[in-house]
Amino acid sequence: MTTVRFAALAAVCMFVLGIGAQVSAAPPPLEAYGRLAHVEHMRLSPSGDRYAFVRIIDGARQLVVVPVAGGKPMALNFSLTDKVRDVEWAGDDHVMVVVSGTTHTAGLFTVDAFETSEVLVLPLNGARSFVVFEGHQDVVPMVTGRFGEASIDGHWYGYFGAITLTKTMTGTTMDHGYTDLYRVDMDTGATLLVSKGGINIDIGGWLLSPDGKLIARSSYFQRTGAWQVNAAAGDLILSGHSLIDGAELAGFGRTPDTVLVRMPDLPTPTYQTASIANGSTQPVTDGARIIEPLFDRRTHLWIGEILGGDTPQAVFFSPQIQSRMNGARKAFANYNVQLVSYDGDFNRFIIYTDGGDDSGTYWLVDIGKHSVESVGQAFPDVKETDVGPFRKVNWKAADGLAMEGVLTLPPGRAAHALPVVVLPHGGPQTRDYPTFDWWAQAFASRGYAVFQPNFRGSDGYGEGFVDAGHGQWGRKMQTDISDGLAALAAQ
Repeated sequence: MTTVRFAALAAVCMFVLGIGAQVSAAPPPLEAYGRLAHVEHMRLSPSGDRYAFVRIIDGARQLVVVPVAGGKPMALNFSLTDKVRDVEWAGDDHVMVVVSGTTHTAGLFTVDAFETSEVLVLPLNGARSFVVFEGHQDVVPMVTGRFGEASIDGHWYGYFGAITLTKTMTGTTMDHGYTDLYRVDMDTGATLLVSKGGINIDIGGWLLSPDGKLIARSSYFQRTGAWQVNAAAGDLILSGHSLIDGAELAGFGRTPDTVLVRMPDLPTPTYQTASIANGSTQPVTDGARIIEPLFDRRTHLWIGEILGGDTPQAVFFSPQIQSRMNGARKAFANYNVQLVSYDGDFNRFIIYTDGGDDSGTYWLVDIGKHSVESVGQAFPDVKETDVGPFRKVNWKAADGLAMEGVLTLPPGRAAHALPVVVLPHGGPQTRDYPTFDWWAQAFASRGYAVFQPNFRGSDGYGEGFVDAGHGQWGRKMQTDISDGLAALAAQ
C-alpha cells in the first residue's frame, strides 16, 4: 500500500469585532497546537497488566507498550506517513495498529486511488510482526473491516474482512468484489476463510463468540435497499428497508442469546436488541443518544454505552462499575472526563481529561491501589497558563429556535473588544463540544475569540433540531450563525 502524509485543509470565516488582538505573554508556537498529538490511542490489555499507545518523538512515530507493575517499556517504530486510526489488543501478547492511506489501484477497481486500511500486528511473545494479508496471493492486500478477536485452545486469532481474488486463465481477478470474513493467526499471519459474502450484497458485519464461533451476520442489498440480520445458520433475526444503509450488527446484547443492532433510522439512528432464536425485539432506552456501545472484554456482552451530551459520558449497567466511573469524575470535578479504555474486570481503566488549565491528559486509574497516575499528555507544549477558557454560549435564532455553541477566549486577558474567528463544524449532522479544541486554542492563543456554533441540523439536540435543518443549508443554518455572532457582540 502506498500512503501519503495526512493534511487537513479548511476554510475559516473571520469576523472582527472591535480592536486588534493583543496578548501579554509570548504564546507557544503554532506547531504546538497543529502537530499530531504527542500521545494518542492509549489502550489497556485485557488483563490490565499492560497498556499501549502511539507517541511522536522527534518527528518519529512509535508504538509504546508499558508494563503497569513496572519494568522497561517497549518502543517500536513504524512509518510516519501512515494515518493511525486505532490501537487494539488480541489477548495480552498481541498489539494491533490500524492505519490507513491512499492506495493506487492500477486498474483493479473503477477508481484510480482511494483510502484503504491495513492492520499491523505486533506480537510481544517473540513472534515476528506482520501486516494482515500482506503477500497473500488470494486476497486484495487491504483490510475491509475488523470483527473481533478470539482465543481458541489458548491461541489468539483476529477476524478481518477482505476481498477474495480468483486465478483465471488470463490472470487474477476479484472473486466478487465484496467482503469475505477471514481468520488470521496472530502469531504467523496464516489465514482461513470463515464466511463468504455475496454478489451485490454489502456485508455489514459478522458477530463471533469469544471462542471464535460465528453467531450472526448483517447484510445490505444495494440494488433494492433491503437489509437483513441473520443467525449463522441462515435463520432470519431482523429485516427492513433503507435507501441509505443497512442495519449494523453492533455486538451481543446483555445476554449471549441476543444481539445489539444499530438501526438505519433517519435522521438519527437508534438501537434495538433482538433474540437470536426468534427475532423478538426490544427498543433501547436512549438509543438515539448512544455514541458508542461498550462491551465486556471477556464475554463480549453489552455492558454500557457512551452517551452524547455537552460532554460524552460513560454509563454502565453494573452499579459497581458505574460507581468506579463516578469516582473518577469526582476526582476531576472541574474537568471534562472521558473513558478511553478498561481491562476485563474494570479494576484498571484509562481516562482522558481536558478543560480548565488542562490541554489533554491521560490517566491510569487503579482501583485496587486507590491511585491515579498521569501517563501521557496530548499537547505537552501547551502549558497550564496557555489554555484559553471555553464555555457554552446560548442564543435564539431569528425564528425563536434555541441555539447553543462553544466560545473559546484568549488566555490571560479580559474578554473585551476581541476579534472573532467563526469555526462552523462540518457534517452538518455533527456538533462541537465544550472541550479543548487544538484549532480553536491556536487562534485563541493569538488573541482571538473563537465561536463554534451548533446551528440547526446539528446532532445531539434531538430529532426535531435535526429536522429543522432540512432544506436550510445556506439559509437558516447560515443565519443561525449570524444570529449567534450578533448575540456575542451584544455581550
